[in-house]
Amino acid sequence: MATGANDNWLWPALLTAAIAAVGYVAKLLIETIKGIRTDANARRSRLLELYSLIKAGDTAFKVQSENRNKLMGIIERKYPQLIAGKTGFEEIMEACFSTFTPGEKELHTIIRAITVHTIFTLNTALLDWLKKDNFYKSRRHNDTTLARLSQKLTALEAHLYLWLAKYAIWIPDTDAHALVYLADEKRHGVIFPKGIDVLIEKILKLKPLPEE
Repeated sequence: MATGANDNWLWPALLTAAIAAVGYVAKLLIETIKGIRTDANARRSRLLELYSLIKAGDTAFKVQSENRNKLMGIIERKYPQLIAGKTGFEEIMEACFSTFTPGEKELHTIIRAITVHTIFTLNTALLDWLKKDNFYKSRRHNDTTLARLSQKLTALEAHLYLWLAKYAIWIPDTDAHALVYLADEKRHGVIFPKGIDVLIEKILKLKPLPEE
């Protein structure tokens, strides 16, 4: 009886300790879940940022291509003798640059301005994104879509380094140059990998985002 009576005082202390332990574990679990959600939200935000840059680049390229084609149509009609034997948009436009009318020069300026003020800015931002990324490009992924995205982002990084290198020597000091192409007839580099936006759209539809 004495032993049982002496044991009774332990129960409140043990119960309090047990409740505290459960509360501590629950707090850790909640913090872990919040951390996972925060990480997932951060990855989703980063992916949305990449998607926005890719789509903005697509739009800029399409607008530039429309103006390029318009100018090329004029050149082919008006200056066939100047472009005989020339290949590629840049070589053809450069050959006619000094003979452009004010309207043709304005169109050329628009094409060049898109390269200088839009595509250059977007490509620089894309490369900065890739340099900061520590999940999508630089990890091995078991998820098939993430693995494909990782491969394309690696190819994109190579393209951007080459594009910016060509831009640096091609555009700033030569007004006759308006375009920076790597995979045209001159084969100065590698093409911008296609389908990145499609993969991102597929990943963003998954809830939650795949962890690997």
